[in-house]
Amino acid sequence: MNKIRIICALVLGTCLSADAQTETTLPFMRGMYQSNFVNPAFMPEYQVVIGLPVVNNLGFNAHLVNLDARMLMNNVDTNGLLDLTGVQKSMKDGNAFGLNFAYNTDLIYVGFPVKDFFVGLGMGTSLNTSIALSKDLINGNIFVRGKEVDFSGSNLQLLSYSNINFIISKELRKFTVGARFKYLIGHAYFGINDLAMSTRTGSDVPFPITLK
Repeated sequence: MNKIRIICALVLGTCLSADAQTETTLPFMRGMYQSNFVNPAFMPEYQVVIGLPVVNNLGFNAHLVNLDARMLMNNVDTNGLLDLTGVQKSMKDGNAFGLNFAYNTDLIYVGFPVKDFFVGLGMGTSLNTSIALSKDLINGNIFVRGKEVDFSGSNLQLLSYSNINFIISKELRKFTVGARFKYLIGHAYFGINDLAMSTRTGSDVPFPITLK
């Protein structure tokens, strides 16, 4: 049983998810102290909890925007090559597709009992990124003579911040109560909401590219 708990702790501590799986699975894994992060009323089964720096509670969430695996598979030709024009025509919502991902990890976490309470102190860091490219841009028409490429819909968002968190829980007869507080510290933000730009490649030699 101890070996199983150790293995589960390693897997959970370095979880890799395609969606917000931690919020749906941790409440049912009361043996893991990280369940206290999702619901602070869950008191850990251990007297003292120490999370290792950086590798503790590592998470990575990612999802595609306006694109899915079925769309890609349906546009692979007989030679096994991806037909970008077909992918472009298959996209219905919006003018761009891209990737959103978030990375977060706890730099340190310590939990311990104080009289009848369980107290947790920790610090973590997060990075959220969103990038999208317009259909015309990904289709590679910039260098096709006589073609105009619209960049509208392309965007880029970068957000980095840290947090200092405090957890307190208490058992009251047949039930427990708890609260978690976070103090956010912003590091950097960069954003392009909609890239209003286009290019046009000339039809004659030397095929000049005009930027608008």
